[in-house]
Amino acid sequence: MIGQEAQIMASPSNVEESAAVYDTLQIRSNAKDVEGFPTFAALGAATEIPFYTVRNRSEVGEAYTNKDSKDSMPFAFRCYSLGIQFFAPGPLTVLGDDPSDEDVAGASIGYLFGRIAPLHAGLILKVREDDKLVHTCELAPSGTGIFGGLGNASGVANTGSNGWPSVNNRWKFVGGIDIPRGAIVEAKLRFSTYGRAFVGALPGPGIDLLGPFAEGDGTSFPRCATIRVSMFGKREVQQRGQLHY
Repeated sequence: MIGQEAQIMASPSNVEESAAVYDTLQIRSNAKDVEGFPTFAALGAATEIPFYTVRNRSEVGEAYTNKDSKDSMPFAFRCYSLGIQFFAPGPLTVLGDDPSDEDVAGASIGYLFGRIAPLHAGLILKVREDDKLVHTCELAPSGTGIFGGLGNASGVANTGSNGWPSVNNRWKFVGGIDIPRGAIVEAKLRFSTYGRAFVGALPGPGIDLLGPFAEGDGTSFPRCATIRVSMFGKREVQQRGQLHY
């Protein structure tokens, strides 16, 4: 037994654990630069929107990212799938200039941002200087989270997201892609010219009436939309009790 332990210590090896790496952009009225954008108009004005290199956990908390470092991957990671989620709360509705336009007329912000915007956005996943994925966002749904919506008193659907929430409903890398420990990983979101105009024309996100988080006169509460990019896979860590990386 002692000989076996000595052999293990002389030739250490890592073990794999299931892991997810995620980063979330916020769109809300009082958002700081590291958190995201204050309005949809500001989001639409951006030519490129980066993920994984902008914020860390100490700045925004675990609800929005689990990265402790902005510029490197803290462990060796094999990514098996990638997903991106667009989410905006309802039931605020938008009436388009052309009532015959089914994409806009009477639709909720949740539908417009969660279902239409991803059709006009591309995503690039870069590891070091290598583009690992260049794809449209509609083909990389998050596979988790909110889907559909509940009706309010007037029957308006008040939320939605871009894809059925099944963990298999994501973009899959056959065999996985290896990301070395310490490598710079970045995901970039780019809206088309139409997509920038479409997102930039959305109102707010502002306030709802008679909300459960009421402020001031008790008739409004802040609203927050999000875009989240997530990678699912296996991370390599040292064996328990082994002092190596």
